[in-house]
Amino acid sequence: VTLLAMLVFSAVGCNGGGSYFYKNKSDEFIFKYGDYSVTKNFYTYWMASYKAGLMYQYSDIDDTDTFWNSAYGNSTANEVYTSNADSIIKNYLMSLYLFDFYKLSLSQSKAAQVEKQLSELVADGYDGNIANLNKEAYEYGINYDMLREIYLAEAKTEAVYDYVLTNVVNSKLTDE
Repeated sequence: VTLLAMLVFSAVGCNGGGSYFYKNKSDEFIFKYGDYSVTKNFYTYWMASYKAGLMYQYSDIDDTDTFWNSAYGNSTANEVYTSNADSIIKNYLMSLYLFDFYKLSLSQSKAAQVEKQLSELVADGYDGNIANLNKEAYEYGINYDMLREIYLAEAKTEAVYDYVLTNVVNSKLTDE
């Protein structure tokens, strides 16, 4: 198992433009909200991450057609888990919208943490060569720059959750 594949197993987990996620890029998109969209590449990565996470978390199931086509209530396992993953991916999309709506920004330490995570990934898993990472990432339909956008989107999602919990939910809580 390669390092990027291990990242996909463990996934689901600096401000600026040029995002592959939103602001109506010309790439094909899967989900859209106003000017914000999730491209096919990012959707594919997050879906693979979600499903790989299931395989990692539940060691008693196998990534086979038999499992994915098996009955799960009135649906198949694939339909149920795809629906769950779609909800998570839509949350990323809405979080990116809310990040801009609330005019949030990532702290310098959070942006540095994302950059450090990427640097360590390249140094430890790809002999310090981004081209080596890009060769493997191509399987997932992404590259180093897109992976950076994924990490930043996940950090922005955390920032939105923190903001909403601190400033919206807590302001409405009472002890009555």
